[in-house]
Amino acid sequence: MNIGIVGGGIVGVNTGLVLAEAGHKVSIISRDPIRKTTSWAAAAMCYPVNVEETQRCRDWFKVSLAHMQRLFEVEESGVRQIEWRKCTRFDSFDAPFWLHCVDDWQLLQGDECPQGYKSGLQATLYAMHVDTYFPWMVGQFEAAGGSVTYAELGALSDIADNFDLVVNCTGVFAKDIANDHIIKPARGQVVVIKNPGITECITSFDEPFYVYPRGEQCVLGGSFEVGKWSMSVDDDITDAILNRAAEFDERLKDPEILDVRVGLRPIRAEVRLERDALGDGTPLIHNYGHGGAGYTLSWGCAEQVSSLVPRQP
Repeated sequence: MNIGIVGGGIVGVNTGLVLAEAGHKVSIISRDPIRKTTSWAAAAMCYPVNVEETQRCRDWFKVSLAHMQRLFEVEESGVRQIEWRKCTRFDSFDAPFWLHCVDDWQLLQGDECPQGYKSGLQATLYAMHVDTYFPWMVGQFEAAGGSVTYAELGALSDIADNFDLVVNCTGVFAKDIANDHIIKPARGQVVVIKNPGITECITSFDEPFYVYPRGEQCVLGGSFEVGKWSMSVDDDITDAILNRAAEFDERLKDPEILDVRVGLRPIRAEVRLERDALGDGTPLIHNYGHGGAGYTLSWGCAEQVSSLVPRQP
């Protein structure tokens, strides 16, 4: 089929890659280049966060984990394994619903936790180094025969005449383009610094704080501002992130700042992944609303989209 995907974030690119490898002719229409997408500002740790806690979410995660295991063997992909810890200042916490999907994890108590924390967990997870992985995935999509063009559409129907099938991967912008009144943004801001020697990930149950090393870079976060649409950098948030990181680890004092990035997580009660149709009858598949788990669920959801593509007579 001749398929048009609206949305050039990691969900759209991953969906395009799976469809192109299945033999379809696939074009991505993106409003923004990759450095302007929410995916560029992502922490990109492979675990579900800020998304529905359901069996289908676990199933998508398991599919993505299988791909991470494969891509971990491909040096140029930017997929790495890393020790990840999530802790709290309290004596207990609710274990994440996805925990038993991963093989290597353990609970932490007392002195096993970083300073200031009383309990938590540790797991060996996959990390996708965004600056490497995202462009590499675009390259894989293009190598499979896909194409990317840049245009701002007023409606999904604007491209109906050009394709046999349209896939909606517009993230939070589905609010307008798909008339979705459920979805809302959770604005996130991160500071990318030169890595002073951090090798382990740390994040918190109590606040939107994390330190995620990416080789020569380190990503400091973050913020979680529900309902905020601004993509402009907030200097006060930058200062708060830097101060919290310095408080946590002396190596993070006065870092060399490489970039400050902002993205809008598409928060929805449920990921919208279903068949639909445009007004003229053109088949439509929705694939958006992945919260903070776009990278994590992208492979699993892409494969489900592929299974929903109508078979040609």
